[in-house]
Amino acid sequence: MQAEDARTPRQELRRIPTPMCRPPPPPRKKRVQHRILPPKEGYFQPPDLELFFSVDYGRLRGAAVD
Repeated sequence: MQAEDARTPRQELRRIPTPMCRPPPPPRKKRVQHRILPPKEGYFQPPDLELFFSVDYGRLRGAAVD
């Protein structure tokens, strides 16, 4: 067969059929919500916060050097 003799088949039997309708889209994934509840006692207690600021860090640093 030569290059001049080669042709695209034009018969209806040989054609790729056209789809009748598009397929449905894939279902959407459901979002899962994770609720983070706050602690029952709260995030911090004011007396603990005052204790944090009342520590003498200079004294602690000097004790570690000795």
